[in-house]
Order: sequence, then C-alpha cells, then structure tokens
Amino acid sequence: DSEGDVHVQSHVKVYSDLSRTSLVWEKHGDVFTEAVLPVERVLVGQTYYWEIRYLDGAGGWSDWSALTSFGVIDVVAPVFKYAIGPKVDIPAAGDWYDLRVENPNQNIEWKVTSFPAWTSLNTGGSTGTSTIRVTVSSNLGAERSGEIVVEGDGRTIRHFLHQVEGQPAVASIVVAPESLTQTVDNIVGVSLETTPPGLAIEVTYEDKTELPSKVGTYRFRAQVVEPGWIGETTGEFVVERARQLISPVPIPVINMDGQPLDIGLAASASSGLPVSFSIVSGAASIHEARMRVTQAGQVIVLASQAGDEYWAPAEAAFTVSVTGKGVPVVIPAEIFIENLVQTYDGAPKQVAITTKPAGLEATVRYDGSFEAPVEVGTYAVRASLSDPRYEGVAESVLEIEPATAVVVIDPISLEQPVNGLTGVTVTTVPPGLNVEIFYGDQTTLPITIGETPVRVVINEANWVGEVTSIFKIERATQSLTTFPFPDFTIEGSPLSIGLAASASSGLPVTFGIDSDHATVNRNLLIVTQPGEFNVVVSQEGDDFWAPAKSSFIVSVNGQGVALGAPEMSVGAVSEAGFTLVLEGAPGATVSVLSAGSLPDDTFRIVGTVTLDSDGNGSFVVKIKRGTAFFQATYE
Repeated sequence: DSEGDVHVQSHVKVYSDLSRTSLVWEKHGDVFTEAVLPVERVLVGQTYYWEIRYLDGAGGWSDWSALTSFGVIDVVAPVFKYAIGPKVDIPAAGDWYDLRVENPNQNIEWKVTSFPAWTSLNTGGSTGTSTIRVTVSSNLGAERSGEIVVEGDGRTIRHFLHQVEGQPAVASIVVAPESLTQTVDNIVGVSLETTPPGLAIEVTYEDKTELPSKVGTYRFRAQVVEPGWIGETTGEFVVERARQLISPVPIPVINMDGQPLDIGLAASASSGLPVSFSIVSGAASIHEARMRVTQAGQVIVLASQAGDEYWAPAEAAFTVSVTGKGVPVVIPAEIFIENLVQTYDGAPKQVAITTKPAGLEATVRYDGSFEAPVEVGTYAVRASLSDPRYEGVAESVLEIEPATAVVVIDPISLEQPVNGLTGVTVTTVPPGLNVEIFYGDQTTLPITIGETPVRVVINEANWVGEVTSIFKIERATQSLTTFPFPDFTIEGSPLSIGLAASASSGLPVTFGIDSDHATVNRNLLIVTQPGEFNVVVSQEGDDFWAPAKSSFIVSVNGQGVALGAPEMSVGAVSEAGFTLVLEGAPGATVSVLSAGSLPDDTFRIVGTVTLDSDGNGSFVVKIKRGTAFFQATYE
C-alpha cells in the first residue's frame, strides 16, 4: 500500500445480485491473488458479481473493490463415441466401425488428419456432431493396429484401432487426475475414459464394487469389461475430510471510554462443530468466546474450527472496529528474583529483588504470605510492582535447604559386653538434635556377639547429617569372688593352705603364684618360708564369657623350712584320698603332721614315711569334709 505495509491477508466475496444480499461464496485467510470458484456453487447461464479487499501488516483493511461481473457457460469438448459394426470376429474387407464426434458448438470445424492405410472413411471432416464410418478395406494378414486423429478448436482426439486374429483387442484406461481425491461428503468415484472411447468399465475399491464411505486411502482397480476388449489400470483413491465453512457473526463499531471493553464473539461452522477464536492483531485478548479490548482501533479475529474425523479444519478472519479512548498505558517493567537457594539457620529467608528500570518497589509473597519463611522446604515466590506507573510480575521458587549438623559417636560405646548392652552414645552439634540409629538395616539393638555396621542419622526437618562406624558386641564379663584368709604361722616345715574362690559365670577357677617360697597345686598353696604371697585367681572364659582375673594376699609368719628339710606337695586324688608327695634326705623318716585350723589348733602327727634311696616318699590322707593344714618334718 501507500505506506509500504506488507500484504498479509486477502478476502473475496461472490454474489448472485448487485445488492450484495445473496452471498454465493467467499474466501479469506492467507495471501492469494487468484481464487477458484467451486463449480457446484454456480449455475450455467447465470451472471455473478465479485469484490475483494486486502489486509496489511499494520492490521488495516483496504476498501472493498468495485463489483465486477462474470457469466457461466457450459463448455463440452468433442468426444468420440465408439460403435462396432455387425462383423466383429475378425476384421475383414467390408467390416466397419462407427466413430461419433459430439460437439455442441456447431460452429467449430473439425477434420480427420490421419487414419490407417488399411481403412477407408466416409468423411474427412465436418462441423458440430457427426459420424465417421471406418471400413476395413483389406483382409487381415497379421496383427493390425493404427489410429484415427481428429483435430479441431485446438484439440486433438485420437482413436486407436488394434485387432489380432482370434484375440481380444487391448484398450487403455485413462484416469482423470483431479478425480483421484474427493471429499467424504461428495464421493462419486474415479473418472475414467477408455481408448477407444466408450468401452464398458468395472471399478473396484479394495476389491469391492461399492464406493468408499469413510475418510482414507483406497486401492482401486479399473477393468475393461466390453466384449472383445481387455485392459486395466490401478491406483490410489483418496477420500478426504469434508470441507466446512466458517461464518462469523458481524460486530458493529463499538465505542470504549477508557476502561477495558469485553465483547462477546460468535461464529458458526457449516459442520455444526464448535468454533474457537484467537487474535491475529490488535490490542485485545480472548478467553473462550469473550474478547477484551484495551485500546481503540481494529482487532482482527480468527475464527477456527479444528475439524474431526469427518470434517476438515477451517478458519475465517473478521475485523472488529473499536473507537473512543483506550485504557491508560502502563509501562511494562522487568522483575528479577535472585538468592533462591538458601540454607536453614532459624532465621527468615528473603529473596533478593531487582528491577529494570532499577529501583522500583516490589511486593513479595511466599506461598501467598508476606512473611518470609523459616523452615526447610520449597515456596512459590511471586513479586509484583507497587509503582502504579509500571506493571510487571515475576514468579519463581525459593528453596530452603537443611543445615548440616555434626554427629559424634562416643568411641567407648562402640564396644560393649553382651550382658551389658546399652547401645551407642551419640552427641550432636548443635546439641539436642533428634537422631535415628541403625544397626545394619534395623533400628533395634543387636544381642548376639559380633560386629555390626552402625549408622546414626539426623532425624530433624531442618537438619541433615550422619556418621557411620562399627558396633562390637563382646563376650560377657564375669567377676571373681575370693574369701579372706587369716595370717598363717609356719613352724620349720612346709605349710599347706587350701584355696577357694568362685566366678559369677559359674565356671571353675584356677590359682597361680609367682614365688620361690610357695607353689600352688590345684587349690592347695604350699609355703616353705614366711612372707606375703600374691595368689592369682583366673577364669579362662568360653564362647559366651570373657576371661577374668583377680588376686588376693596370703600372709605367713613364723619359722620357715630349714635347708634340707623335707618338702611336701599334693599328688594324685582318688576315692581313697589324696596323696602327699614327700621329698628329702634318702632313708630319712619324715613325720606328717596335720592341724584343723590356725592358729587355734596345734599340729599332730598323722603318720610317718621313710624316704627311699632317692629321697622320695608318699602318704595318703583320707578325704574328710573341712579344711586341713599339713606339715612334714624329720623325726
């Protein structure tokens, strides 16, 4: 146009009268400079009137052009109609064929420009409709073919002659390309012509003689079924969705007064399906079938129908003109929300807001609240400008992440006896946080001896942290109980003292001593010199009980065994009693003395033993209940 705007849409209308009251057809949408009027919308012999206008890139429509008329006439091209004479078995001299040229326009001349040499014709040309009789002028000697060519009004029509003795003639079938695609509401089937013309044809679609009735692509097959002729062709026949017309309801010019203007939109589709609307250009927005206009001017609206399985999509654009004063313009501004990932520390967490232009005030809401959140979680953030001169909104998400706490396991608590289990001892920094303790994958304390992985995890919404280690359950501890002894007096010969102790496990104990003046044999302490003797009590433990040790002191006063004095120890124990083993001077007589308690009782001789030549001897003491003390001395 004169302003240099781009041409973006065309809109043409066709009427059957000069008053523009009878709309026959219209087309509008993308840019076009020519339009094909569907033949089914017009009648032969009728005069029609058309006008057109254009839409530029600024949203302005041109004026309608002046009405221009056109007429519709019926044009039929010359067509051969073929008829075979009475003799059709084998062409021979005298056989004939009639070819009929039909031409409604009697003023158009046509003529035969070529024909086979073995035929003769009754005419070489004419006007209007006429018949050409083709006569076979010589007998058949072999396969014979040829063609008759007729020209007129710029058209050339060919008729092929082909005959083999005893065999049917081969005809060709020509498919009109424009008939291969049809709409579902107007299915007439493919349009076919034969050469020679007029032969009977049978058409099947996917092996059925019925025409398709649904949208889709169908394989068709056309066969010549005329006696004496053969020929066929195949192809694809496409049935498309039906075309529909969108008719918007015109909207008169509307005046606005500085406030947003809501306008109802309406349009109908010839399919009866619902129509939707969208804005092509103009200061407006659409929600469903309501349009809100904010500024005066022209708004171009597009009415659309998406179609369905039967109907193809369609659309139509129309213009709504609005005059008056528009809504005051608010300057758009940008809001930027930052610092969106923060860590919990018990204080409110606010996002950082910047604007463009800089320095504008903004209101911030967190999940709809003006108060900044404290707890761990995600919060929808919406910032809007407070300055009435500007408009702008920004949305984002604030994430408050858990803080990391320190988890410490007391190392002493990692090893515990099976009979004293309390579980690991845990502290946290900051102190007092809830924790969850896993032994393996269980939260229950194990009760069997062995090692188990232990994991301690912070169980607080605002904190995270964990620590791992190994929890060891050891054998049960046991205690040893000893009994107090009085001070003993040794009187020049070895002193034997019975020992006693017990373990809390109930297992047997053993005794030991590390001294040059005393020995232990089972539970008998044998002392040869006075002094204080540290007796060690031991229990070795088993699969369940851990080993244990204790000790106690035995005090012995008096005169020790003289050098060369006999020595005495406990030997074998039998039903008869226990054996005292004696060692001393060979051939010497040793007195064995016994006392029931010390120091109250005195030693009495219970027997004598003469040592052998090696200085060895023994004395069997009968077992009696109670405690006894023994000495050995030379007579």
